[in-house]
Amino acid sequence: MTVNQYLSYWLEVSAKEKLRERTYSSYVETLRLYVQPHLGQKGISKLSPLDIQTLYSVLQKNGFFARTIKRVYAVLLSALRQDQDGK
Repeated sequence: MTVNQYLSYWLEVSAKEKLRERTYSSYVETLRLYVQPHLGQKGISKLSPLDIQTLYSVLQKNGFFARTIKRVYAVLLSALRQDQDGK
């Protein structure tokens, strides 16, 4: 399963039920714009902390505000914690 596949599954099965509509839409957009282009094709089981740190570095080098990077971090962390918990 790729990161893209996992995130799509997580959004539909878990996040959609727990989040308000506007928050859910924000999560979808954040993942689509910032995470999926950089990490989407990687296998979820092969995703490493270094891959994630590289994503943050790329975003920072491309001039994204700290607020945007923190949002990416929060959404990605939420998705990956769900995976780690097996829920």
